[in-house]
Amino acid sequence: MLKKLFTIFTFLVLLVLLKSQTSHSTNIVYTKHYLGKFTITSYNAVREQCDDDWWIGAHGIVATKSGKPLGKFFASNFMRSGTQIVLPNVTGNIIWTCRDRLHPRYAHRIDLLLPIGQQIDKQRTKVYIVKERKL
Repeated sequence: MLKKLFTIFTFLVLLVLLKSQTSHSTNIVYTKHYLGKFTITSYNAVREQCDDDWWIGAHGIVATKSGKPLGKFFASNFMRSGTQIVLPNVTGNIIWTCRDRLHPRYAHRIDLLLPIGQQIDKQRTKVYIVKERKL
């Protein structure tokens, strides 16, 4: 009887420990780091604005389906693929991910991928890199 109670108690303790570990590991904190002021423009995934594979970003990731972006993506020549940014003065707290490249003449520009028919005016604004950290 005592062995049975000890086994049940051990099982319950392990269950509680496991549950607390998984709940902590899913907590993610985002921090912003000021990068500077950059020119922001927008583009649509259409042949007129892209190359022959207009639905695929420069890093080989499918970026659109039927002209609609599959995420909040941007093109940049000075950031690595996967870099995340926020543009508080343009799009609030939306997190954008680098998935494409621009023509080499646009060395320090950020080009947001928007749904067909949408665009933003060319502007210079503050850009913040977003770092993700698990608690």
